[in-house]
Amino acid sequence: MNGREIPGYYYDEEKKKYFKIEAAHLAPTSKYNADNIRKLTKDKKTEAQKSKRHQQIVKETVRASYKCLTSFEISSLQREIGHHARTSFSVQNHWPGAIASGLKTGIAIAETQPLYWDRDPSSGTLYLGYNDGSVRSLDRDTSTHHSLSNSQPSKLRCYNAMKFSSPINKLTSEISSVHYLPLSRTLLVTSLGGERPAAIHLSNPCIDPPGVAEQFTPRGIATIWTSSPRPHSLSESPINPSSIPAAALEIVAVAAQTTLMVLTLNEAGSWGSETALKLDTDILALEWLSPTSISLGCRNGSIYLYDTRSRGSTLILTHPTPITQIRRADDFTRLVCSGLSHTLFLYDFRMPQQKTSNRTLKRKRHRQRKDPDDKSFPSPSIPLLTFPYSNRASMNLGLDVHAGVGLVAGMDEEERIVIWSLRSGQELRRFGCELKRGRIRGRCVRILEDEFGDGEVGVWGNWGGALRRFGW
Repeated sequence: MNGREIPGYYYDEEKKKYFKIEAAHLAPTSKYNADNIRKLTKDKKTEAQKSKRHQQIVKETVRASYKCLTSFEISSLQREIGHHARTSFSVQNHWPGAIASGLKTGIAIAETQPLYWDRDPSSGTLYLGYNDGSVRSLDRDTSTHHSLSNSQPSKLRCYNAMKFSSPINKLTSEISSVHYLPLSRTLLVTSLGGERPAAIHLSNPCIDPPGVAEQFTPRGIATIWTSSPRPHSLSESPINPSSIPAAALEIVAVAAQTTLMVLTLNEAGSWGSETALKLDTDILALEWLSPTSISLGCRNGSIYLYDTRSRGSTLILTHPTPITQIRRADDFTRLVCSGLSHTLFLYDFRMPQQKTSNRTLKRKRHRQRKDPDDKSFPSPSIPLLTFPYSNRASMNLGLDVHAGVGLVAGMDEEERIVIWSLRSGQELRRFGCELKRGRIRGRCVRILEDEFGDGEVGVWGNWGGALRRFGW
């Protein structure tokens, strides 16, 4: 037996035998049923593509030689091309793997499946948005904090699902984003829209009673895809120390269909909204790169950069597929972008684009049978890194980046939480679970620092029918 393909049979390379492929409904637990064979074939194909791409990258990579340069010239050259000063090889490459190797699974809240959620960094209170449009809060259970009676770390058991509060807000359609703004103690919730129009809810859960919120309903907008408040860490440390900060205390970017809206909170405590930018394609992802710059990921793969000072925008990158998430990497010019067709790239918008001839573009478009009205870009940008990622057609899968520890965490189409290295793109850990119908996939994955003040970092996500924390 040489492993030749026989219709209706699968050749196991480890056992060196042929096994008959059973129907999935007749043998659901069999390793060799049709569904499992399809997954094994897909994994083999993916591994072959990864190996081929790796060999191509190694073959085409030109490594710079610094033998004839002084240390000052080497550091100047690395700074010129965007490299940060490296303390050592171990810190740069091995530290993310060391952190990911010690992550353990723990249940933060059992039997709850929020669509989106956020956490108050000071008190640890969770704000969770559910599929029915309700938003609830859950305080940390101090009775189990620092408990030594159980061998399991108390940080993984610090919430009690029995102490859920009554709904803070009740939106009329499915929730599309939940954010907590710690500077103004504002809870930001947006709805997707449907039979009722999409809306933006802004409330202070510490003061406002349940059901009371300041609401914005954009006129002529059918859908709000997502929102992104300006991080407090960026507002504290602008790129140019001599620049004058904005007068607004809080700034929130909202992707309202094809429109970018900007909401500002002034010193008087009132919110104002304005239309900042209109495009010809849906804006599906938002991320702040600096205190005054916002990156926009679109359905046609375009990535725009919008400046809040000049109110201008420009096309900086092009992704080969519709974009699902964008996250800032370790520098203002670098961002991690996820999309459909198993694409997860690290970009630097100072990199040039590939040049493709018109004849090649016409041949590719004819082969892919694109819609003639499709206005997608002709030449995708060149990524710095390619992450092994599995997502063929799911639009709502969570992704987050922590530049301090060099980790990228996200959910794939198989309901697995995968952790990669931001430095090398290598997959470090994978947490899988059994797929079940009706279970909500993890639309919100976050890498958070624990509120206990010990500097530990944990990966939080909706995984296996519960909100879980993967930490030390």
